[in-house]
Parts: sequence; C-alpha cells; structure tokens
Amino acid sequence: MTWKWLREELDLAQAAKRSAKLNEQLIELRDKAAASNDPKSLQDTQLITNETVDYKQMFAESKAYTKAIDVQLRQMELTQANEHVQMLSAFMPESFMSRGGDHDSILVILLISRLVFKCGIVISQTRERFSAVENVTKESIIQGMLSISTLLNAD
Repeated sequence: MTWKWLREELDLAQAAKRSAKLNEQLIELRDKAAASNDPKSLQDTQLITNETVDYKQMFAESKAYTKAIDVQLRQMELTQANEHVQMLSAFMPESFMSRGGDHDSILVILLISRLVFKCGIVISQTRERFSAVENVTKESIIQGMLSISTLLNAD
C-alpha cells in the first residue's frame, strides 16, 4: 500500500511541476504576443495551449492506467490468497472444516477485523463530509429528533 501512495504522490508532484512550467511559458508567450501582435507569436501561443490540453489528457490517461494496474494487482493478490488457503486446508484435519470447528472461529475473527476496517472508512468519510459538532446540548438533540420525526411523518 505504501508504494502505491508514494507513486501517486510522485506522479502528482511531477504533474504539478510540469503544469506550472507550461503555465509560465503560456503567460510569457501571451505577453510577447500582446506586445508584438504578429501572426507567428499567435501561432506559438496556440501551440503551447494545445500542448497544455494534450498534457492534461495524457495525465488523465496515466492515472486511469495506474488504477487499472492496481486493480489487476489486487486481483492477483486475491487469487494467490485463495490458492494459499486451499493449500493450507489440504493439510488440516477434517474436524477443522466441520461446523463449529476452528475454521468458523477464524472466520469470526476475520469478520471482526473487516468490520473494524469498514467502520474506520465510514468514520473518515463522515469526518470529511460533515463538520464536527462543537457543543452538544439538550436543545440541539431535541431539535434534531424533532426534525427527524417530521421527516419520517412527511412520508
């Protein structure tokens, strides 16, 4: 996971540098074109503008390719994990896979870790989308309850 994050950060930093450089060149060429008003400088400005648009398209395509590669890598990891489980279960006693056996205990532990991970995602998304409540008072709770009840009764 760390390498993916580092790669994305590096790509974004390089894109920002290139974008800033192209924007500076565009501004310089526009200034020159405004000063001289000759057709050649206008063509140069148009060329730089086209390069900027091409760069944005190229950056979007590379981002899409990165996501596609990440999906393929996750698919491969999932396949290998399933194969690993199959190989390990081949060496386990039959009581391991029976109902109420150790396999069920392992599934419960995995379920709890998945729930904790998903709750973390919900918490982070909630913090991003909604502002934090500074002060919780009895009146604000009652007002919230009243607004919810009116919404439910409206249907």
